[in-house]
Parts: sequence; structure tokens; C-alpha cells
Amino acid sequence: MAMLKWIKSHLALLLAGLILVGLAACTGGGQAASGGDGPESSGVGSVPVVDASDASAAADSASEESRSALPDNSTPVAVRPVCFFDQVADAVITAMALPADADDTARVLAAYRAVIARTVYVEFDDPLLTESWRYADRCGQAPSAYQAAALGPLYYGIGTCENFSAALMVLLERMGYETLYVAGRTWSYDGRLVDHAWVMVCLDDVWYHIDPQLEDNVIRGGLIEYRYFLKGDADFLAHHVWGAALPKPDAHSLALPACPQSAPALEAGTIEQDPAPASDALHDKAARLQKAAIWAPSRLAVAGSLPPLPRYVEADPALQA
Repeated sequence: MAMLKWIKSHLALLLAGLILVGLAACTGGGQAASGGDGPESSGVGSVPVVDASDASAAADSASEESRSALPDNSTPVAVRPVCFFDQVADAVITAMALPADADDTARVLAAYRAVIARTVYVEFDDPLLTESWRYADRCGQAPSAYQAAALGPLYYGIGTCENFSAALMVLLERMGYETLYVAGRTWSYDGRLVDHAWVMVCLDDVWYHIDPQLEDNVIRGGLIEYRYFLKGDADFLAHHVWGAALPKPDAHSLALPACPQSAPALEAGTIEQDPAPASDALHDKAARLQKAAIWAPSRLAVAGSLPPLPRYVEADPALQA
């Protein structure tokens, strides 16, 4: 009997407590809905207002804690995208220091000179260099073949005609211009037709040829003559072969537009070119990217491929019967 009385008394106390808690909750909710002295409410519930700087700090903290435990090729929500290729291109564009009122010719010329000034003709085929972006990029999408090829000139300062062209395309498209990659042929110093790549750029609905690597090849004593800058088909036919003129043109080559005219010729100028980087210095630069990585390397495959160079050998007339 005593036990039953004890249970009843405690149940009564518990019920009274629940009633008090409910009343307090209703009173608090009414204050929030009516404005009170608390944070502003939207009227659909008491949602706390979060300061943007606090949210950023919280995300950074979460990122640091989660990166060390990342499985291969995964990215926690708190980790902000890091588009390494965009960062590299933007750094080169910023260094051009273009005035706000620069016209299209001046802007394209600045990109042309930037690629020529910083790039030495060296094969960009060392996997330590070509794959180094995997430790620095976290865009969450595969880079294009042009971005991957542009890494040679824009980040390491080396490359062949394909890399020169890809780098110029990446810069110009980042600056808002439409470009096309041209895979064709040109004449070598000893009179042979050799595989080559260059770029077309569209200005005011007119397409032009532009060849940074061949320009680089004819610079002597720092003198740049702009022989291959914003030229039309008639001028380029003297030293380039492309499109339907190739013995075995592919669909990409056949679809290239006409370049009906050359832009007004520019006066020759001077250019200061970077020296050839040492192999050890290139490897050190790639190693620093890997060492600084705080996540697993990306396993994304490069999207697409560059239009192939013709890569055929013409028969030597001297060997013909």
C-alpha cells in the first residue's frame, strides 16, 4: 500500500513538470514569433542566423579534419573546389597587366607574347610533370586535353608546338575569345614538310591564324617581328598546310573555317624570353605540388584528346624508281 502511494505521488510530480515545460516552450515560441529581443525570424520557425565568417571558419576546420582521412579520389562536402588549371591561367593573365581599355588586338597580342616569352621548346612528356596536376586540382571534373597540354608552357615553361597552341587557346578562351586548334604541317629549315600545330582565333566574327611556336622559332636577339600573328589564309599558305590541303584530312581539319584576311601588320618589337629551365628544377617544382597535397591524387582521366597531327611520312622523290 505504501509503495502504491509513493508511485502515485511521483507520477503527479512528473506530470506537473511536463506541464511547466510545455508552458515555457509555448511562451518562448511566442516571443520568437513576435520579434522579441532575439534574432530576426522568417516566421516559419525559429531558425538561427549564422554569420558567414563563422560558417567559413567551420568549413575550413571540417576540411582540415576530413582531408587526412580521404579515400582515393573523394572530396568531403566541406572542401572547396580548387581548380588548379584556372589558377595557373589566371596567374599568367594577371601578369600581363593589361589596361582596362585594351582592345582585342592588344589583348590577344599580350597572350601571344606571354606564351612565347615563358616557353622553351622541350618535349613535355615526363609523367612526373604531366601528371603533377592530380595533386593540386580538386574541381571535381576532368580537365580538357587542352588544359592538360597547356600545363607545360603555363606552369613549367616547356613544350612543343602542341603545347604552345594549347596554352594560347586556354589563355584566350579564359579571356573570352573563341579559338580552334589546327593540326597541319609547316616547312622545316631544311625544306621538309613536318607535322605542326597552331591556333585560329575569332575577332569580330572574323577568323585568323596565329602561330606562337613558329614565331618563337624565328626570334633572334630578342627581336620579334609578328610574322605569324593574326594572319589570313593567303599569307599562311606560304608556309603552312592544313584542312582540305592535307593528303589525308580528318573531320576536324575539314571543318576549319576560312580566314579571309590578315589584320594590319604590327611593327617589330622586342621580347625578353625566359631561359631554359633545368630538368632538376622542373622535377623539384612537380615534387613541391605532391608534397603540399593534403588529399589523395585525382584519378580522373583527361577529357578528350588533341586533334592528331598528320604524322605521315612523304616519300623521298630521290627514292622513287
